[in-house]
Amino acid sequence: MVHLQARSAFLIALGYVLVGALRWHHALGGPAELCFRMAAGVAVWGNLLWAVLLVCALPLRRWPRLAAGLPTALITTLAVTGELTVGWNVDLPFYVGLGDPERLDALGRGAAFALPVGIAAGLLVSTPARSGPKRRWPTALLVVQAAATVALVGNNALSLQPVAVARVDAVAQAEQAPRRLTLFCIDAGLWTMVDRFIDEGRMPHLAALKERGSFGHLMTHGRRLSPVVWTSMVTGMAEAGHGIHDFTVLSDDEDPRPLPTPSTERTAAALWNIADAAGLTSLVHNWLITAPAEAVGGVVVPNLKPALGGSVPATHPEPVRSLVADALSAYPDESSPDAYTNIARLLEMEIDAWEAVRGLAEFDLVVTGTQSSDSALHLRYLDTFPEEFDLESWGADAASAAERAEDVPAIFTRLDEWLGALAAEGGAVLVVSDHGARPRAAPLVLFHLDNLLADLGLIAFDGERLDRDDLDPQRARAREAGSSATRHRIGILFDEAVTEGVEALSLAVLIETLSGLAISETGEPLFTSVGPMPAGSRPAAFVVPASCLGEPPGGQTVEVAGQARPLARYMTVRTENSGNHDPHGMFLFAAPDIEPAGPVAALCSETSLSTLLGFALGTSRSVDRLAEVARRLGLFEPYTSLDVTPTVLAYLGLPLGRDMHGRVMERVLGARPRAREAVDSHRGLLDPERAAAPVDEAARREILEQLRALGYTK
Repeated sequence: MVHLQARSAFLIALGYVLVGALRWHHALGGPAELCFRMAAGVAVWGNLLWAVLLVCALPLRRWPRLAAGLPTALITTLAVTGELTVGWNVDLPFYVGLGDPERLDALGRGAAFALPVGIAAGLLVSTPARSGPKRRWPTALLVVQAAATVALVGNNALSLQPVAVARVDAVAQAEQAPRRLTLFCIDAGLWTMVDRFIDEGRMPHLAALKERGSFGHLMTHGRRLSPVVWTSMVTGMAEAGHGIHDFTVLSDDEDPRPLPTPSTERTAAALWNIADAAGLTSLVHNWLITAPAEAVGGVVVPNLKPALGGSVPATHPEPVRSLVADALSAYPDESSPDAYTNIARLLEMEIDAWEAVRGLAEFDLVVTGTQSSDSALHLRYLDTFPEEFDLESWGADAASAAERAEDVPAIFTRLDEWLGALAAEGGAVLVVSDHGARPRAAPLVLFHLDNLLADLGLIAFDGERLDRDDLDPQRARAREAGSSATRHRIGILFDEAVTEGVEALSLAVLIETLSGLAISETGEPLFTSVGPMPAGSRPAAFVVPASCLGEPPGGQTVEVAGQARPLARYMTVRTENSGNHDPHGMFLFAAPDIEPAGPVAALCSETSLSTLLGFALGTSRSVDRLAEVARRLGLFEPYTSLDVTPTVLAYLGLPLGRDMHGRVMERVLGARPRAREAVDSHRGLLDPERAAAPVDEAARREILEQLRALGYTK
């Protein structure tokens, strides 16, 4: 029985790992690397499944055929169900909840397909063998491979054990030779794509760093939303710990309006705050959520998106602003009608601004990056990788894609030149990305609740156009709260008072009205849920759009206020936005005094389980616990976006924060790490007076316009 279960377990593991290698694997090396990770995966999965099969068979040992076949049928069914379900779910937006009917439908279909396969596998195993010599797997082979697997997993788990830290009371640099570090973020960087550009000779500087460094996948923890992840990478905190939730927040005045999220919303200390407390000098340049600029030792130039419209953001110290403005004076003061031109121009402006401030001091810490790569991939993913799309469904053709095929590579080549200049200044270099990139399965569809509320008579626009900029807040009883295009819940601001020119009704009637709206042709409700928020909260109510509002509307209609309206009136289809976010980011660390480790990755070639964990990481404690178990077994990538700050602090000899959610990348910093120190928390380093910093209105307008152009806000 033991031998029979072993055979079943390893055959299932072989099939599962092989499918994963063909479908999900993100390579870090060549065929030899893939073969090693597949072999490790078969060993780990084989032993795990072997143990599960034996446990399942024990209660059935009185019925040998049942004990042999039923566990195999069950495990095979679960494996095939998981593989199919993950494949069908992976292209659903991350804001679609796990309990959403569309996800549950995929699970049901997966189980229906898998069940016959599982039954067939169980019958095959339980069928008595024909007479003849019995073939058994050698017991010695099973023992040796099991022992080798335990040693492999044990070594992997030990390398991920957090190093013990000694508590200290103040932030101070450890006594050691002075170190310098540059942190550079390539938004949406992914090794699978970057390696292709390296092989084509487009990124020689990154290739050189890779030759003398350690590199791997940096898994995104939590929502793959740039402001959230960029902040996690410089605080070591998850979203709940640092307080940054989106590109925008609502203002607190009587007429709430979207504002770009200010740095004052961040509730955790950033790398530059910690470096400042230790007496180090920092250059913070073009990082997300850094306006208004904080007063730290060094220079802070906030994200330069406003400069595209001629508005240079306020800097620290203030005179640096004029220095940056002079460097950018040759550029037009207005954005171009062409989105790609704006992306390429902004990247040049970011580099010129860095050139203008790089020599102001001997910086111990440089923190910089760009979103140009992410913006270009959103806009041109289809043109760069047309083989990954159904061009007809996107309204595109191979000829038009070929005309723009060099746009994304050109951005990455320019990034590589900038990275080369950064690396030439000496010190350690840590290249990271907040997430990766992948093709969007279907065109992005934005739902406009304000347009629907206007047809219900609850909003008045200035003019005939249903344009957010023309909305009159003084004549709005109910309107959409916030501006995020990727929020699963859409909040509603509501005013009970009678407002001139709009309908007088209660919040309860509004909720009832919205709940009853449905597509005329199919009867499908527009919203899966509509309800009030707790009394006194802002927003006052919410709606959860149904899956039908995430697909092109076609010719469907909906009856609103007694009149048939085209569903397209409330939706915008963005066929030009073909790139999506993948949970696989990237990291590359190269330092003159650290021995390179080469690729740092999971033992196992990726599977549907690791893929599911990647997309769900950070959504709940249960998922994070499961991910940690898989990480220790070598079935999931070892490091996440939360681990950037602890690693930077450890390299610079600065104390960690005990309340940080991330860990030090010990595999990257060396097999024999130095003793670590930690304070209870770095939150006390934040300036309590910074919340009073003024809002730069010109910069606010320019940032909001660019976010709308990319589909991040409405």
